[in-house]
Amino acid sequence: MIILLTEKPALNGYIESLILAYQQAGHTVVCDPSNFYHSNLVPDVLHIHWPERLTYWYGPFQGKPAAEQIAAATRRLQWYREQGTKTVLTVHNLSPHEGSSESDPAYGQFFQYADVVVHHCEESVRQATQRYPELRDKKNIVCAHGDYLVHYRHVERGKARRQLGVPDSAFVLLNFGRQRGYKNEQFLLDVFRQANIQNKYLMVVGSFDQGRGSMWEKWRFKLRNAWRERFPYSDRKFVYRAISNEEMPAFLSASNVVLLGHAKGLNSGLLPLAATFSVPAVYPRLGCFESSLAGWCGDAYTPGSVTDACRALECLASDIKEGRVSLDNSAWLKSNSWPEHVARILGALRAG
Repeated sequence: MIILLTEKPALNGYIESLILAYQQAGHTVVCDPSNFYHSNLVPDVLHIHWPERLTYWYGPFQGKPAAEQIAAATRRLQWYREQGTKTVLTVHNLSPHEGSSESDPAYGQFFQYADVVVHHCEESVRQATQRYPELRDKKNIVCAHGDYLVHYRHVERGKARRQLGVPDSAFVLLNFGRQRGYKNEQFLLDVFRQANIQNKYLMVVGSFDQGRGSMWEKWRFKLRNAWRERFPYSDRKFVYRAISNEEMPAFLSASNVVLLGHAKGLNSGLLPLAATFSVPAVYPRLGCFESSLAGWCGDAYTPGSVTDACRALECLASDIKEGRVSLDNSAWLKSNSWPEHVARILGALRAG
C-alpha cells in the first residue's frame, strides 16, 4: 500500500519510528503536510496526526480566518474520500497545544472524515468521545505509544555527567522537552525545593515557549532564562534550547528520574522516552500517562499537588537508592513496539 503521512521526521522520533515500521511491513510511505494539499498522489491510506498542522499551522494559511483554513482542509479530506482513500487519525491531544478545554472545530471536522481513530489508551477513547460526539460511531482502536529506540545510544552515567557538568554523586531529576506553560515549570521548582531527597539535583532542559505574553513579559523571561543558564547553581542546571537527537542520550543517561509537572494533557512522549532509556519517572495522573508506563517503574501523583508529587518522588528515590527498582525495560519495550502499533492499525483497516 501507499501511505501518505501528513508529518515529517523531526526532533521527536515518533514520526520517524512510525515511518520505519510501515516500511518494514512492506508499505510505501510519502510524508509532509504539503503533500496533503499539493500532490495528486492517491494513497491507499491517509494518516493524520495533528489537525492543526494542516490548518492553523500550515504556512500558506497564515493570517487567514480559521474558518477558511478548516474549509480548505475539508475540501481535501472530501477529495481523498472520493478517491477511495482510507483515513487514519491518531489522537495525541484533544485540542491544539495551549488550546481551550472545549471542542476545537478543526479537530471535530477531521474526526468526521476518519475511518480509523488511533488512541494511546482507553482513557483517551473515553475523553475524546465525550468531547467529540462524532467519534462515538467511529472505529476507535488503542495502540501503545511506541518506544524511542530510534534515538537510543548507550552512554555510561559517569561519562554523561562529566560531559554535562553534573556532580557524580547527585540524585538527578530531569525535566525534558519544550517548556510550555501547561508543563508547570514553577510547580517543578516547588516540588524540587520541598522534596526530602539527599544530594538532589534538577535539570530543566528544552527550548522555552514564551507564549502570547506582552513584549515586556517576553523580555523578562529572556533575561531570567539567560541568568538561570549562566548562574553557577550547585544543585540545578537550566538549558533553554532545543536538544539535538545526538545530545539527547547524555541527558537521559545522566538522570535518575524523569519528572513531569503537567497541569493538563492527554499524552506525553517524555514517559516512553524515559522508559526507552531505562529511567524511572514521576508524573501527574493524567490521560494516558500511567498507561504509557505499564510494565515500567514510576509513580503518579495528583495533578497540581506539590505534597503528593513530593510523596511520589521521595518514595521512588528511596526505592532506587535501596535497590528495590529493576531497570530492566525489556518487557516494556516488547509491549510498546512499533511493529505491533502498525499491525493494529493495518488490521483495523483490513477489517473495514
